Amino acid sequence: MNKNITDILKITENLHKPIPLNEENSLEKFTNTKKIQRRIPIEATSQKKWLGLGHGDVRTIDSRKINIKAKARYDSWDIGDPSDGDYVGFGKTKAYMEMNHEDWQSYDLLSFEIKSNCKNIINPNITIELKNDGEIKVPDKYEREGYHSVNLHDKELQTIKLNLNGFPRDSITELGFVIESNGTYSGTEGEINFEIANVFLEKSDSTDLIEGWRPKKDNIIFSHEGYQTDSPKLAFTSGLKADNFSIVKNDGETVFTSKISNVKTNVDEYNIADFSNFKMNGTYHIKIGNLETENFKITNDKELWMGSSVKALNFIFSERCGYPVPNIHGVCHEDVVALHKGTKMIFNGGWHDAGDLSQQLIQTAEVTQSIFELAEQYKNIDQTLFDRFIEEGKWGIDFILKTDFGEGYHATSAGVSRWTDNLQGNMDDASARVHNTPYENYILSGVFMRISEVIGAKDSMYNTLIRRAEKYYRFAEHEFSKLGFKTTPIMWEHTLNTSKATYLATMVWSGTLVNRVLKDQKIEQNIKSRMRQLILCQETDGIKLDNDHILKGMFYRDETHNVLQHFNHQSREHYFAQAFEAIITTYKDDEEFSTWVNSAKEYANYLLFLQKYTYPYAMHADGIYKEKEYTDKASFDVQHLLVDSSAKNEYSIQLQKGEKVANGFYIKKFPVWFSFRGNNGVILSAAKSAGILGNLLNKKELINVARGQLQWIIGQNPFDQSMMYGEGYRYAQQYSVSSGEIVGEIPVGIETNENTDVPYWPFFNNATYKEVWIGNVGKWLSVIAEVIKYK
Repeated sequence: MNKNITDILKITENLHKPIPLNEENSLEKFTNTKKIQRRIPIEATSQKKWLGLGHGDVRTIDSRKINIKAKARYDSWDIGDPSDGDYVGFGKTKAYMEMNHEDWQSYDLLSFEIKSNCKNIINPNITIELKNDGEIKVPDKYEREGYHSVNLHDKELQTIKLNLNGFPRDSITELGFVIESNGTYSGTEGEINFEIANVFLEKSDSTDLIEGWRPKKDNIIFSHEGYQTDSPKLAFTSGLKADNFSIVKNDGETVFTSKISNVKTNVDEYNIADFSNFKMNGTYHIKIGNLETENFKITNDKELWMGSSVKALNFIFSERCGYPVPNIHGVCHEDVVALHKGTKMIFNGGWHDAGDLSQQLIQTAEVTQSIFELAEQYKNIDQTLFDRFIEEGKWGIDFILKTDFGEGYHATSAGVSRWTDNLQGNMDDASARVHNTPYENYILSGVFMRISEVIGAKDSMYNTLIRRAEKYYRFAEHEFSKLGFKTTPIMWEHTLNTSKATYLATMVWSGTLVNRVLKDQKIEQNIKSRMRQLILCQETDGIKLDNDHILKGMFYRDETHNVLQHFNHQSREHYFAQAFEAIITTYKDDEEFSTWVNSAKEYANYLLFLQKYTYPYAMHADGIYKEKEYTDKASFDVQHLLVDSSAKNEYSIQLQKGEKVANGFYIKKFPVWFSFRGNNGVILSAAKSAGILGNLLNKKELINVARGQLQWIIGQNPFDQSMMYGEGYRYAQQYSVSSGEIVGEIPVGIETNENTDVPYWPFFNNATYKEVWIGNVGKWLSVIAEVIKYK
């Protein structure tokens, strides 16, 4: 274990306290150091005044200073909020100034000073709102653009600079500062109190990239974490005139020099520094002409990804629900209640789902599985980390067991965006959903069986997990015998978009793991029958592309082959690989074994095929689409949430922005999506698939696909930003408004702008693209487990 991790474990008492924030390498720190060429104030006049809206008070102190104050909670919801309080706080207070269609295009920063003087507020934060009525309207119809949330240090005077590069600002009509009253710990009296002063528009000495594949000319794009010793190692720029690059040690010694390749790829033209042949472990930086990168490591996977694993676990621990997390919150949500047949359950535990405080059983279950899978790899590497991962994983097990009402019923989810007072029976209580769906029971059964394989029979939890897994599986089978695949989709459940193909893959995976213990002939027959059905959902004949390549191996949503399988937010792509791995490693002597292996290989080849569409970036291209998929209403409606009738027309536009590869078929680099955008979950699930198949088929190229998704997230993207807070360089504040910034958080991910198919990463943060998400951090751990596992 390296010294940095040893130090982290020491100061956090083995991650029983959150890791302190390191803001030195943050994007905000970088933005605040920009040189300002000119500035103009935004101040109150007789014509332009600060106005107030909402529960609290807005007071103008002088022309350049205002005060915004509100209680932490109120006894009614805002007008228009749902009566059950689902996904809402106690209301907003807004200070705003109307602008007369002002043109701000000559300025690229909005700067202001803010002093937070709050009482009992868990995470003081404020949201900047901007409205534009020019060529591009802001906010957009999905209410994603024009909002930026800032987490504050209480009792400190701070200067905040919002980067406006790329933001439509040709006709600004309103500037607003908004606070959300979202409660306090156990209902203690609380007050939000902010003083805002010296609001300026500023022009800096540099511009920044928010959209496109081509990086800034003065940026060398590299993996901030580093590279595995025996794997491809690329860094690249664009538009730079240089012949050679060098790998340099910290002491200034040049240890490797080679030629730069100028390559035109599917996305743009690049100057590529390929140092794959350099295999000396150590810490280095890259030098091209006068440009240099920050330091990175070259080492084995175990060492390379250990730091981010520890930080990811820190985020998971810090998101514990129903537990007093030091320096964040006390015991919480004891008045989120699930009811079933007269029985009441307090629905807290596990981990908060996202930037809000919602809770999802399946999300927690899958994160729990990921924790144990990485723990399994640490078992013979580091006992301290192994023990800590097991401990955190058992917190997840506790929640899964707790939510079980029996007879297949579980408390499954709750939409919560507030700190409740922990007292049952008053207005701020929240209700949890309760369901008996076979699909969720199949998942829970598989999760418990997979965990039991990690902890082994000597662990005190082993027999409990085995028994519950069998129960869940039999409940699932019983309910499935009545419903089949016609389970009613349930809004806000993360299983909403489940296709028949994903369902079958889950059943094969779960059933196989259960039957490793039960040895039941009927279950075995069902597994093999369902595997045959799953392969019917796969493209096995092949589609002839315009370049004569025969493309096969990908999955459709069902055996009709009308709609290809895609994920655009919550992704379970890896369940296909889990199904292959489970059945191939369990039934090696079966007469259908060669069919399963061939199907796994075809699927693996499809994953590899997609890599060329984003080279030299490693980001996994989303895949192939059919032109008329939007006409299948049943699948379209569960794949795309909160859309209107325009979505079907936009589907065609987004497809045409991709690459046409055959009559009626397009390759998309990013998903077709609308309100919910951000592809980290999508690419990490694909990375998990590639990692599983790489180990199963002993194919290093697939392991490199998995590594590549980690590298994309940790900085090897066009924006040269790490998307894990506290790891790498230029990590930005994310939409983490409830609990504040946490080391190890990962957002939903890079999106596209409107209907394009190129990366879009604005400096504004908002749900969904920059909202932190526990599921993505869990997937991060599960991918690392696969790359460490590869021998």
